[in-house]
Amino acid sequence: KAPEAPSGKVSLYKGFWMPCAFLSDDCQPMSDINLQKEAGSNIVLLGPNLKINSNGEVKFDVPMSYIEKRMNELANKFYKEGIRIGLVIETLYVNDFSETTPAGGPGAFPTSAINKPGFLNNYNKMVEEIAKLAEKYNPMFIECKGYSFVGHSQERLEVGNMPYHHEILNFAK
Repeated sequence: KAPEAPSGKVSLYKGFWMPCAFLSDDCQPMSDINLQKEAGSNIVLLGPNLKINSNGEVKFDVPMSYIEKRMNELANKFYKEGIRIGLVIETLYVNDFSETTPAGGPGAFPTSAINKPGFLNNYNKMVEEIAKLAEKYNPMFIECKGYSFVGHSQERLEVGNMPYHHEILNFAK
């Protein structure tokens, strides 16, 4: 059973982004809940990494069964201490799923990979899995990301590839 989120309103968010928390309890200094509380944290951002490879295939860095189990553990841990959670999906490009180091940062996806048939459907299925977790664990928010027309991406994409905010909101709903 999913734990109940802390009650009450939050008018000022003070927290930490901890993407590696899905993999380890001691992946970074702020993994210690006592340090979080001393720092006045009221929210922690969690989320598994979603990887895209050169073939346009999409998968999480750990199995979905592990993600759900870990989400339950983390929600129990933080909710018990009055710290809310938020969900973030960090999408990284790797040439091959066996690689541990991304070939590009978030959003740095070659057109050849994302134009593969079925890519968008497969990506959306993964996002839907996270949406199911959101329904179950009631995070304070879900960070929705879209492409931004900045940096080297301007060399391969156009400003028209950048979604409007209302498009991201409609997708999230």
